[in-house]
Amino acid sequence: MKQNILLFIINFIIIMSNTIPVRASPSNNDISYYRGDIPLVLTVPHGGNTKNGAEIPDRPKNDDNILVNDAYTISTAQSIADNISDYYGSRPYVVICNIPRHKVDVNRPIELAADSEEGKGVWKEYHQAIQHAIDEIRTRHNRQGLLLDIHGHKRHDLIMLGYLLSKEELIDSQNDPDRTDQVVLEKTSIQTLASRISFPDRPGDLLRGEGSFGELIEYAATENNDNIKTVPSPSHPAPTEEEHYFTGGYTTQAYHAQNTEQQGNSSSGLDAIQIELPQRLRFTSDQRQAAAKAIAEATVYWLDHYYQPVVLNKALL
Repeated sequence: MKQNILLFIINFIIIMSNTIPVRASPSNNDISYYRGDIPLVLTVPHGGNTKNGAEIPDRPKNDDNILVNDAYTISTAQSIADNISDYYGSRPYVVICNIPRHKVDVNRPIELAADSEEGKGVWKEYHQAIQHAIDEIRTRHNRQGLLLDIHGHKRHDLIMLGYLLSKEELIDSQNDPDRTDQVVLEKTSIQTLASRISFPDRPGDLLRGEGSFGELIEYAATENNDNIKTVPSPSHPAPTEEEHYFTGGYTTQAYHAQNTEQQGNSSSGLDAIQIELPQRLRFTSDQRQAAAKAIAEATVYWLDHYYQPVVLNKALL
């Protein structure tokens, strides 16, 4: 009896520590850092409130700088985290930049992120928080984990999944399974995952086959009577020549495991995917909930099959 009570208290403390936001920098509200307990980190670089960071100089308006925020990506990421927490009883790590994009773009290299020292300071805090989450995940979960970088776009109605492959690479390899396997193993932000697992049968299936992240999002949406389409996926293996496609930005490039190992840091990376949500799935509460639920279900499938998360025993609660 005493042992059960002690386990209950320990689990309760763990749950509370995972639901209370812990600031990456206690001195300000620029970055929100939520500590998790499963091998997943959600990052949100472009959702900051436009009223925040008034003291930070604006980035200049020019063709090289995108200054518009990705609206509702913070609430969508929080909903994804809530859905995953409902399944496991434990939460993912979440890192949010609360400063708007016209002040600092934390999804670019620091030399391009901001012209001001204040903006660069925010960039450093954000990436220190991401690295802290990754270090904990790798220590606690056998050096394996997944990073999902949440964005928004207005180009079309597809969710774009960025794995660091260009539009041309996706198009050129879509009818060649051997070529798809090659690019997945050599160039993508999930190449470490593809090289260490024995299923699915082909590495390329992780990109756009059965059990791919895109296929799982679409399947979950269909099960919930929602219509959500993704690229790449079996239904849309590559963007068309006319469709815009984001390959994945700085965060996906910087923190995927193979890249960090190539840079001589064998203890700092995860598998990574950039998720670009269309306006249709962000601008109403119902659609945000539908998108978040489908993404959460796809994530749970990958975590259960490829990362074996250590979760709390709900039977003790």
